[in-house]
Order: sequence, then C-alpha cells, then structure tokens
Amino acid sequence: TSQAHTFAPLQLGYSDAHSDDSCSSDEQCLEAGGAAAGAAQAAHRTCHLACKYCQVCIVLELEVARGLYRKDQVFQIRACERMIRLVAAAPRPLVAVQDVEELVAGSAGLGRGMVDKVQEVLVSGRYSRNVAQQADPRVVAVQLFQRVWGCGPPTAEAWVAAGCRSLEDVAALIPPSHLTPQQRIGLKYFTDFEQRIPRAEVQDVEGQLRELTLTTLIATPGLLPPHLSHREALSPRLHARVAGSYLRGRPSCGDIDFIVAVPREVGDEVPPCRVLGLLLAALRS
Repeated sequence: TSQAHTFAPLQLGYSDAHSDDSCSSDEQCLEAGGAAAGAAQAAHRTCHLACKYCQVCIVLELEVARGLYRKDQVFQIRACERMIRLVAAAPRPLVAVQDVEELVAGSAGLGRGMVDKVQEVLVSGRYSRNVAQQADPRVVAVQLFQRVWGCGPPTAEAWVAAGCRSLEDVAALIPPSHLTPQQRIGLKYFTDFEQRIPRAEVQDVEGQLRELTLTTLIATPGLLPPHLSHREALSPRLHARVAGSYLRGRPSCGDIDFIVAVPREVGDEVPPCRVLGLLLAALRS
C-alpha cells in the first residue's frame, strides 16, 4: 500500500519478542488499530508493513512530511530528518504517546510540534497535514515544479498562480522568454534528470574527471610551480574526487559532485575560479 522508501523494516532490527503482534494484511492491521481507541494501545494501527516494527509507519509519514515542505523551509526539513533518524534508531517500539516524549527528551532542535506530529501518527496512523496537502492540486504542482532544475519555491508558486498544474502546462502557459536558461534545460531534460546514475557509471566518470584535471593543470603554462609540473609529483598531491552520495556508498546517485583542491604548496597563487574556468573549458572542448 505504500511506495518504496529508503528505510526498510529490517533495518530497525527488533527481536522476535514482538512477533506475536504481527498482522497478515494491511486490513487486519487497520482493524486492530480501530479496536484500540486508547492512545496507549494504538501501535497496531500505525504499522501496516509489519506490526513488530512499529516505527516503520512513523518513518514513512515523516518522509512524506519532509518531501511536502518547500525547499526554502530548511529548518522544518532538518527537523524531520533528525526525527527520522531518531525514530529509526529507537531502542524499542513506540507503543504509547509517552514513548515519543521519552525518545525526544534531550534531543536538540526537536520541539513540541515534532512530538505532536509523531504522536498523531502513532494514534491515527496518518499525519493530517500530509493528507490535506497530498489532496491539494496546488501543493502537488509546487512539489513537481521544484524538481525542475533551476526552479525554486518562488518560481514554482508563480507557475501555479499562472494556472500551471503540470510540466505540459508550463510549456503552454509560460513564455520561453520568462524562463532562465537553467529552467529551459531542466524542463527539456526533466525525465533524464529524474533518473538515478548507477554507481559504476559514477566511478567511471570520476576516473575521467580526475584524468582531465591532471592533464589540464599540467598543460597550463605557468600555473604550477616547476616541482609539481609533472604527473608523478602532482597526482598524489591533487585532491580530485567525487563526493556526495557516491562517497557515502550509495548504489546510485542523483547527480555527480566532483571536488577539486590544488596542492597546498600552490597556496593562493592559483585561485579556485581560475581552476574551475580551465576545467570547464576543457570539458566543453
């Protein structure tokens, strides 16, 4: 009944001591929750994937809430992310509402509002704000438009105010002259940008970019001091690698974040903007 998420039930790792509460279907799970009117006995209603992993539904609702915030609502997004990590790492299932308060006690950056969100999910099985926003076509459209490269919250809301509810609407209703170059590229290649890049492909790109960086720096006259102007000396001192989700070991990436740092011996003689300009010129050639 729910789409794929990054938190799998087995990652929560509880013992079989809770397995007697497992339900064989979503319907049985919801029926069990409906019978438990008291907040302290509402756990069955909130764990439709596997009742012995009570945190799963809470994590899923928090992930939905995080995704429904605008990009500029950074504090709310960070609070959701902190709460997701806290709930996923809880030492025992959250069965009663007081369990949530005990879990959050002493955690910096998590206020009463976040506690109320989790308690609402624990009691009712859903977070009402999520339900309302997911049913609002304007909110759904804003979330869609913010996935377009170069489109932030103000632009997304402006497109919605202009009557757009889909990418096709943007193409039909927004004049090209009102789009930035980045937005035009983002709309044209939206489907491509949505696809994940396999780890093996990122690794291959990393090797190519590092080789390009080495070649470009060495081939630029007067850029490096003489003792660094050959590959054997520069290569072990050059920091050029892919970071982001690739560095964290993810099997795929949304984009490729490549970091370049010249050796410390060069100091401030080679400004980063010059190195970036050289690399961009080499890539374009």
